[in-house]
Amino acid sequence: MSGLVDQILAATKGAGSILAPLVRHTPLIFSPGLSELCRRPIYLKLENLQYSGAFKYRPALFNIIQSLDEAREFGVVTSSSGNFAAAVALAASQHSVRATIVLRPSASTFKAERIKRFGGEIVYCPDDYLAREDHVQVLARRDGLLILHPHDSLLTIAGDGTVGLEIIRDLPDVGAIYVPASGAGLLAGIAVAVQSLNPAPEVIGAQPEANGTLQLSLQTGVRSSRQGITTVADGLTAAQPGKLGLKVAQELVARVATVSENSLTRATGLIFEHTGQRVEAAAAAGLAALMEGPRAPSDIKTVLVLTGGNIAPQTWAAMVSS
Repeated sequence: MSGLVDQILAATKGAGSILAPLVRHTPLIFSPGLSELCRRPIYLKLENLQYSGAFKYRPALFNIIQSLDEAREFGVVTSSSGNFAAAVALAASQHSVRATIVLRPSASTFKAERIKRFGGEIVYCPDDYLAREDHVQVLARRDGLLILHPHDSLLTIAGDGTVGLEIIRDLPDVGAIYVPASGAGLLAGIAVAVQSLNPAPEVIGAQPEANGTLQLSLQTGVRSSRQGITTVADGLTAAQPGKLGLKVAQELVARVATVSENSLTRATGLIFEHTGQRVEAAAAAGLAALMEGPRAPSDIKTVLVLTGGNIAPQTWAAMVSS
């Protein structure tokens, strides 16, 4: 393994010890219905049941705890499509830290309301992914705020990786793990954590065709970017993968699949139909990838990471009814 992977692994093990009593060890459930549909044993990692409603609570809390004195003195700032922002707002409020959240105007209103309810102060920026990151830098310089990156930092990827530690602990003979991917932080964290303990499982990313930047970056070896991404999976709209996540994916990730909007919508409904779990479309990307791929019978135990459930009830109802 590379030096970067070794660094992430060490940080992930530390995160696992620190976060174990503070985050929810989310259930890993077997789904007979989805197993029949996919023609292989399907297990679901229910990160939609994490305290903030998404896996992002893990890296948000780890970031704040690791820099708690500085965070309390100066406050923190981050940008996000919603889930990391809400998680930062919640973790910050729990530790007496002021949290400033930079959002684009097109961000989910439902997620913006959660951010406010958790105590975050929202600042809107021009409706452009890269402008959002620039605005974070401006606020950090002006107000001395500590920047928490939603996917492209060692601490964030380490916090993400604790999902992988739990998967391999609960299902040691897992053969494949499908991970919704955009900035590649979660994908990288899970790949490092899982394959350090068991190199056998394939780790596979899944992202909307409307984005596709991670898949293209892996194909070309160059970080690709795309603006104006519109998808039902609003949690998978990073304009380009992170530098760290891409490097890890090049080393440890088997492949990244892109999926259609119709598949994302259908998979969201199927997850509810077969498990009763209400998730956002981004969380259904792994199932969408399986449905679009060849479905030859297999005995490979496969985990789908359901990354979050932060979606307005009316939006979710309209999606699954369609």
